[in-house]
Amino acid sequence: GDDSGERIRRHMREVRAQMVEDADHMADATRTMTDWRAYVRRYPWLFVGGAALVGYALIPRKSGTVSLDAETLRQLSRCSGQAQTSERQRPRPTMLSSLLSTIVSIGAQHAMRGVSQYMDQRRTRNDNHRQTAPSGVHDAAH
Repeated sequence: GDDSGERIRRHMREVRAQMVEDADHMADATRTMTDWRAYVRRYPWLFVGGAALVGYALIPRKSGTVSLDAETLRQLSRCSGQAQTSERQRPRPTMLSSLLSTIVSIGAQHAMRGVSQYMDQRRTRNDNHRQTAPSGVHDAAH
């Protein structure tokens, strides 16, 4: 009767409190997953290596000196427009795009791992909560 109703109300208060706690935890986890500074703190050497690779890719290589005769220079000046056009049309993958792709992939893997761990914790907590819930509460809720 009344005792059973009170148990159900108490259980529902606990469930609501747990939902608020879960929502707060999910918001914190989302903020952490989207904060690039957290990844830098957690994996500093990965970012040092990435920065070194980006620096290496961005620094122009030394070009050798070539001496040309007058006829070769005339031919080059006539063909320079054609050479520039064909180079612009040809897409080429760069080390920077490869590096960025790798970094994004690693970040996505870590984010998915974090979400998976959170969901495992939540499932375990809900399983434990169901085992300790008063009898009849699950029957009334379903």
